Amino acid sequence: MGKKGRCCMDMARKAMGDKGDQCPKCGSTISRVMLVKSEFCARTGSWRFNKTFVDVCKCNSQEIYG
Repeated sequence: MGKKGRCCMDMARKAMGDKGDQCPKCGSTISRVMLVKSEFCARTGSWRFNKTFVDVCKCNSQEIYG
């Protein structure tokens, strides 16, 4: 089977650069990023990785990225 074709609305959305939602505070585009934290588990004595998705814009990028 061939690939699924794109309709004209999908091509128009891509051409206009619609990347996501706008932040109500600063007005910049909100991007969704996976945040991985490493935590030491004292019970098992090993490291665990906690993965969460976070919405990032200009307002909170300094808090997220350090």
